[in-house]
Amino acid sequence: MTGDISSVKCDAEFLKLELVGGGLLSRRLALFPILAQASPSELSGWTLVDDLHGVCWPELRDCGPLGLVNTFDLLQEDLYNGALDRLQLARWQFGDLSKYDQELVSLWRLESDMNSGGFLEFYSNWGPAVYERALDSLQIVGAHRTADLVRRMDEVVGHHYEAVHEEDNRNLYALVTDQESRRITELESRYWTDSERLSKLVVLHYLP
Repeated sequence: MTGDISSVKCDAEFLKLELVGGGLLSRRLALFPILAQASPSELSGWTLVDDLHGVCWPELRDCGPLGLVNTFDLLQEDLYNGALDRLQLARWQFGDLSKYDQELVSLWRLESDMNSGGFLEFYSNWGPAVYERALDSLQIVGAHRTADLVRRMDEVVGHHYEAVHEEDNRNLYALVTDQESRRITELESRYWTDSERLSKLVVLHYLP
């Protein structure tokens, strides 16, 4: 399967994951403080979890079933960064991107904003066009529960968008009623508990 790990190596600066069939994923050790502070002996005590996609260091901490580092997360990050680089080359014109890149950028925007401020932040930042592409992209990768939750959030507040000037869409916050806000909060809680593992679905769909 894509992203299977064959070996793990650490030097003074980098964590390197060698993949089955060739390939290498590398990240600066400083991104993982617990690893950056570990001794060479501790770093050598790794084990593989999550069907060879995650790495755990049991002597350092309980990493859980997915590991402290997981190739699905790293590969998804690389996919998103590539699409964002191409968005920058397109002078941030989302509509000028290929469908492939629009799908990745819309998913990144959804995940990023859900992590930082929730659905209202996502919808306020990017509007209906990116929402629609994100919803389609969730369906394409097989994240049907997540897509349903995002669609329900739009049903709660999307009707306000037409009343908001496109250049000042943060006024959307002022239009949302207390009842709608409570419903959004409820759906966002379900987003964190009921959604699929998006990193795995994205990687398996977009990488061979």
